[in-house]
Amino acid sequence: MKEMTKKAGGMMQENTTKKANEAGILGDPDMESSAQHTVLIAGAGVGGLTLANDLALRGIPFRVIDPLPEPVRDSRAHGFGARTLLALDKLGLVEAMLAAAKQPPPVLREYFGGTLVGELDLGAVPRDPYPTILAIFQQRVVRVLEAALIERGHRIEWSTRLLSFEMDEKGVVATVDRGGSIETIKAGWIVGADGSMSVVRKTLGLDDPDAAKLSGEASRSLLRGLLCECDADWKLSRDIWWLWQERDGFAGAEYNDFTNKWHLQVIDLEGTEATLERMEVLLRKRSGIRTVHLSNPAWVHQATFSQHAARRFLAERGTLLGDAAHTFSSVAGQGLHFAIEDALNLGWKLALTIAGAASPCSCKPMKRSAASASKTP
Repeated sequence: MKEMTKKAGGMMQENTTKKANEAGILGDPDMESSAQHTVLIAGAGVGGLTLANDLALRGIPFRVIDPLPEPVRDSRAHGFGARTLLALDKLGLVEAMLAAAKQPPPVLREYFGGTLVGELDLGAVPRDPYPTILAIFQQRVVRVLEAALIERGHRIEWSTRLLSFEMDEKGVVATVDRGGSIETIKAGWIVGADGSMSVVRKTLGLDDPDAAKLSGEASRSLLRGLLCECDADWKLSRDIWWLWQERDGFAGAEYNDFTNKWHLQVIDLEGTEATLERMEVLLRKRSGIRTVHLSNPAWVHQATFSQHAARRFLAERGTLLGDAAHTFSSVAGQGLHFAIEDALNLGWKLALTIAGAASPCSCKPMKRSAASASKTP
């Protein structure tokens, strides 16, 4: 079955490329004639790089820009499930992800009120065909995707911030800041993979202020948290992912072998500012380890557990994916999984549209809902 899927995918790629060649669109991306058929991807996170790899396999010209100087060094996600790996199998990236994952697979250990209530050895869970949960931090996921893109002969334009763009029936003209130099980029399509504060979504007028307001009010009244990566002077095993539950929230700790620091999460019902001192107070309370001292943070963030979506995911020659289109709770890597699924769903639609085999409305990504999110492992 897997071999048949690969053959079918190869046939689709060959047919799409053939149609694109017949339409005369696979030329030099720097030439004016091919600019209309180039996809500009704003954002080199998980979603943007997944889409770039998909388009690379289909022979569709694209450019990827990102304001950061290098791939992201902080992480909201530290693993994903078998369905995400099945999606990545379409790009031939499963083995690379497995190789980049934490080894040996950690043991999940959960406490409630100081009592051990559950333990799961991820290495002992049967694969079907892939691990039920893969322990891999977001920093490594992005670097696997970037390495694959480079191997396929493409590069990311780092330190390039999207400032604005205009559209007409012929394409998109984007204005970017490249290290202090203002430039323009011409493309046929623009894809917003630029996160929850998306410039693309705002410019397209796709914000849903009512939904965002309700979501924000819910997160303020119900649940907030702190995330950080730092040093901790305890003697806990680095091969165990720790979870401590109390009636007023939880705390979690996983050792990140990418940064060589502890990745910590705590629920903070009071919603105070994000500081290492606040993280330490809550971690001591929830874990029961009263003497633990935190130091040398790589980053500290405040997280809100909320969800909202754009009014639409497509407008003229602009479309959205990942957090730019919809945000969910970060629990269980849902945002990361949906970013990958969005990109794969959008890639083939863009390819057919550019080849003239489908109408532009076909590029609308799948609409996500709370119900669909709850079904993702």
